[in-house]
Amino acid sequence: MRKLTNDGLVELELEETEESRVMHFAYIREISRDEASALVDLSRETGLAPETRLYAVRTGEGAVVGIADSWSAAWWTAVSNDLAPVSIH
Repeated sequence: MRKLTNDGLVELELEETEESRVMHFAYIREISRDEASALVDLSRETGLAPETRLYAVRTGEGAVVGIADSWSAAWWTAVSNDLAPVSIH
């Protein structure tokens, strides 16, 4: 499990497989703190206000690429991983 950094962004390692190299899309969706806690350690002080929205970035296969505290940071996480971001509402 990865820890959320003070800047509110954490990038999780994506296992490099043949499938992960051919994926083109990243799905961005707002997630609850409970969902985020299942992916990263939110137990330590992160400086995030309780009302801060969190966004998960996932590949087409559902692998988590990152978690961000803004949609724009989630978008940049997708782009920096050579994925085309799309939103899920």
